[in-house]
Amino acid sequence: MSKIIVFLVTFLLTLICLSSADSAGGDSFWTAYRQQLFSFLKGGQATHGMQIITKPVVAKYDTHPEEQSLADILNPVSKSGEVRVVSDKSDLLPMQYYDFLSNLKVSAIDPKLEKTIEKQKENVAATVKLIEIEEPKCKSRYEQYKEYGIAQGSFDQFIQKWCSRLSSALTELAMEEMELKRLAAGAADEDIRSALARFEKALETENFGWRETFTTSLSYFRQKIQKNHLNGFHISISKSQLRNQETQTEWTATEEPFIKNAKGKSFSLSSSTDKFNLDIKATGYVAIHVAPEKWYSQDVIDNHKSGPFKDSTLAKQFFGKNRKLSILPTKLYMVYQPEIILQVGSEDVEYFKSTPKINIGPFSGAVESISEIASNDDAAEEEPEEKETKSSKLYRIVVKDQREDPLIVAVDNKLM
Repeated sequence: MSKIIVFLVTFLLTLICLSSADSAGGDSFWTAYRQQLFSFLKGGQATHGMQIITKPVVAKYDTHPEEQSLADILNPVSKSGEVRVVSDKSDLLPMQYYDFLSNLKVSAIDPKLEKTIEKQKENVAATVKLIEIEEPKCKSRYEQYKEYGIAQGSFDQFIQKWCSRLSSALTELAMEEMELKRLAAGAADEDIRSALARFEKALETENFGWRETFTTSLSYFRQKIQKNHLNGFHISISKSQLRNQETQTEWTATEEPFIKNAKGKSFSLSSSTDKFNLDIKATGYVAIHVAPEKWYSQDVIDNHKSGPFKDSTLAKQFFGKNRKLSILPTKLYMVYQPEIILQVGSEDVEYFKSTPKINIGPFSGAVESISEIASNDDAAEEEPEEKETKSSKLYRIVVKDQREDPLIVAVDNKLM
């Protein structure tokens, strides 16, 4: 009898301990997912600046630019932390950057030097205009000569041989830009003036774009998908990992349940089996480096981070945790058509039978299959009272996210 009482007390304590950690609305699933995802993507390297995305972001800025751009994804300001949370106030990174630029003190420029610089800028603009006129003419001639077998070599070689006006203009432009750079270097705070001029030019058209900086682009990733030349993606979450999250109370991921059905009903893992497992596999994954276009200058931030500012009270508003310019996105991590495989006990399987579609973390898809995979043979040698508390069956559940576009699952950031 005493043996039974000891077992029941132990079991109830375990149940209470696990119930808070294993609730899908809590942090345990999200924390385990974050740890496994960051570990896989960074290969053990430091993850400072990494953020997970808790809601699906489909990447289609290369194929549907009229619907989505990199700017749409990256310009909304996110708070610091390990989850990308976009501000409800629709704050935009370009405007925060402009606040910084416009509040920097700029030294007065010598009038004579300023006039010389302006004249040199006019020379550069005139030469650029001449190139814009001559280059299409030369290119058209190049195509004709290639057709007749006259042109040999590259277009640059053709310019030097057959397009003297364009060749001279290109040489002149290089010299004029070098002289402009030399003159500007003699003006104090010219880097700030130049950055403001570039930003205000972008402001005229509201073109605050971003670009992919390395050869691994989203379009290149699509080519690799078609050729099936992909790097495999696989992370796994076990019951023991969820249990280990009990003591990790500092990190709060999101109020969004990690697992929920199409009606929004969340999933709570029972504590009757220690053999729960969740595998997330994907056909492929990619890391794409990104950077703002010419409207932004990291050099200006690095050189003038401490001001001086027109208003000294603004000095602490820009850089640091959850301030105006706390992080800058540098890399997007994407996966393609993830497959989620769960191993659950009989107490949990009914939840998955009752819904044709399920959301798991940032993924969403149909329940493809549910199959029995094993019996709990270990329970046969246990006390009868303990055997009754154990799940007698295990089930394998397969969920597939079959969207045609890659999904962004994490963003790496430069900490400012």
